[in-house]
Amino acid sequence: MVNYNLTPFTATIDDPARLKHMAMVKAPLQTVYDGKIENLRLHIQDFTCRIKNTGLYHEFLICTTENPQPADIPDDTWTFDHPLRWQTANYIENFNSVTFSALLQEKERVEDTLEMLNDIPMTSTDEGAPKLASKQHRMWIAEMLRNSWTSTVASEMNAFEEETQGDGILLFYIFLRENIGFTNEAIIAAEAQLTKEKLALENFQFDIFKFTTHVRTYIHQIMGAGQQPTKQHFILVFSALKAVEEDEFKLIIMKLYQEWRSGKGEGATLTLLQLLA
Repeated sequence: MVNYNLTPFTATIDDPARLKHMAMVKAPLQTVYDGKIENLRLHIQDFTCRIKNTGLYHEFLICTTENPQPADIPDDTWTFDHPLRWQTANYIENFNSVTFSALLQEKERVEDTLEMLNDIPMTSTDEGAPKLASKQHRMWIAEMLRNSWTSTVASEMNAFEEETQGDGILLFYIFLRENIGFTNEAIIAAEAQLTKEKLALENFQFDIFKFTTHVRTYIHQIMGAGQQPTKQHFILVFSALKAVEEDEFKLIIMKLYQEWRSGKGEGATLTLLQLLA
């Protein structure tokens, strides 16, 4: 088995470009998560932006369903990594449809490939180089997450160290599972915050930003538990927003509501999260 350093594609551990990339990934997020559900949505948004801005979004691409082998592709080229073999999903945006076992299998495939190599990849075109980069990126992501939690949250997540094995992809999944919840209890708790009484604008001092932040937080919790917003959620949100006193805003809301009800116009195709954006 080859022992790898922290800089793939070079023979030294102090390659400036690699060290710069590593520092950018590991740096704490702007929103440090303190365990409060109302701060979770912004924390996840910051995490997603960091992953995209550092070029690591592809690390969260997971194979979901295997496609049939086309007749014109011979068996010896129909490898696991063939670009047509799998339907994929990016679990940052579809985490409710991805299982922990699928993520673990992807991690194991990366490590299995590296264990079979005889030589350390020195350039991006060498055999195993993408898998080596992926393994290291996963380590960086894990460190970034730990740097972006309060000591209390980090201590709670340390209980899952054996499951995550220092892998940032697995750690993020368990973090979502523990803080959003993939259970019926999470849905019940979220629904309790989305009643007509809870969504009355006076509860938010008629501050639209506070209102939409509240609703998005608990809609994300429902989606994280594998459910989708219902028509009742739309009705509750529209009803609450109609209480805004500013005439122009109220006219916009009324127009979107009528379009949503009739199934025609811009409002007909809006998702609830788009309405709340």
